[in-house]
Amino acid sequence: MQFYLSILWVVLIVVFAVVEVSTAQLVSIWFVGGSVAALLLSFFNSSLTLQIVAFVVVSSVLLLFTRPVLAKKVSPKRTPTNADMVIGKEATVLSAISSTEHGRVNVAGQTWAARCDEPVAAGTVCRVVALEGVTLTIVPIKEEEVAWN
Repeated sequence: MQFYLSILWVVLIVVFAVVEVSTAQLVSIWFVGGSVAALLLSFFNSSLTLQIVAFVVVSSVLLLFTRPVLAKKVSPKRTPTNADMVIGKEATVLSAISSTEHGRVNVAGQTWAARCDEPVAAGTVCRVVALEGVTLTIVPIKEEEVAWN
């Protein structure tokens, strides 16, 4: 019986490791550690209950104490691009924009596709508030704000 439990834990180690390698999202690495602990206990003829408790406890401890540290190291860091520089800048609407149709705007001499939640006429001065792909999200700004910028 203990031989089969050892085989079970080895299979679980492999399964959890394969899942982790295939996702690279820190999904199951904690369970590999728990399975190793249970496997070690199975070598000493420990009961199945003790092995399962060790699996749960070790997996939980690894998850609680190592996940925050590893998540910071593994998470991709967003690198700002030159395109991000247009956020916050003024844009002049070149073609009218409605709430359902995109239009074109000029920002710092460059023409961009743009969208807005409200209709905006050509010639209106707006502020760029977001960039999604190659489309800017703009909001109209009042004339007195334009004079101060």
